[in-house]
Amino acid sequence: MPLVLQKKAQKFELKKLQGPAVTKERVSALEQLLQDVYASRHPKLSDYESRRDLILVFNEIAKELYGYSKVTPVVVEFGSFLMDLFSTTSDLDLSVNFSSNAIEFPREKKIQTLRKFAKKLYAQQSKGHVSGVLPITTAKVPILKVVDRGTGVECDISVENRDGILKSQIIHLISSIDERSTVHKLLFLGHLCDVNWLYVLYVDGANPATVKESLSNFVNYGKSNKESLAELFVTLPIKLSSVQNLWPKGLCVSTYEGSWTSKTWNSKVAFEDFTDPSQNVARAVGQAEIKQIYECINLSTWYVLSFMDDQIGEVQLKEFLFGHDGITRYFKFSPNCIIA
Repeated sequence: MPLVLQKKAQKFELKKLQGPAVTKERVSALEQLLQDVYASRHPKLSDYESRRDLILVFNEIAKELYGYSKVTPVVVEFGSFLMDLFSTTSDLDLSVNFSSNAIEFPREKKIQTLRKFAKKLYAQQSKGHVSGVLPITTAKVPILKVVDRGTGVECDISVENRDGILKSQIIHLISSIDERSTVHKLLFLGHLCDVNWLYVLYVDGANPATVKESLSNFVNYGKSNKESLAELFVTLPIKLSSVQNLWPKGLCVSTYEGSWTSKTWNSKVAFEDFTDPSQNVARAVGQAEIKQIYECINLSTWYVLSFMDDQIGEVQLKEFLFGHDGITRYFKFSPNCIIA
């Protein structure tokens, strides 16, 4: 069954990729557009500083709650900020850690910790310093949401989130191998380039220090692949669009192996956790979400291909993909007209 699905996925990909001929001029134009957008959205020094200041503030709150003692937790960042893949509108993921070592931390104790922080933040909310204080304790990973009024940054606080920290560290290290992956922000790049970075780096162990030591062995790894950012940007949505009808049959993305595989997870979409292939990182995606995701993917694919076929210009493509309203304006998809 896995082999059959893999072959179908590859067949559908090839068929979809045999679309309009792509000229060097259009690729070059898209490349410049993407680089311009990246430059305009890349965080400024002040964005880094404001997030670092928030981390200091939460550490001060931890000291107020637990006192200046050995049991005082340390609040550390992970997610997009640690990976250096964040934008000015990105959330700030934080973990409240009570130990420098990975230890088993009971779920109930995590919830108690979040409630303790929530009580303090509710008081801050009444003074107008923060807003949107919301504990979510029913999720697989309990979190506490809060928005800093001064910066507008939304913070997602969890407790002893070693898994999130570990993955963030590894992804940050892997991204440093190829600058395109930092801009593209997608791990699927490894599959596109026939470069299985996740596998070759991670197979020796999940210790970030070990991975970092291995990086020197992979300098210029995959250099023979000459695909530009624009070419990668065009290819990815086409790949995802081509397999839309295969997810219900068990299709799964293996980021660890860099290939399609299959699972019996009975989920709407399946992406293996590269640190634990038995887990689906897309488990929370339901029918409504997958419908909206594919509306976006199919619209994006159509707009990008229309641009590559010289049917629309840079301004319209940029507004659709990256404008203030962006893709949310285009839920009714018609292949016969450009919806604006």
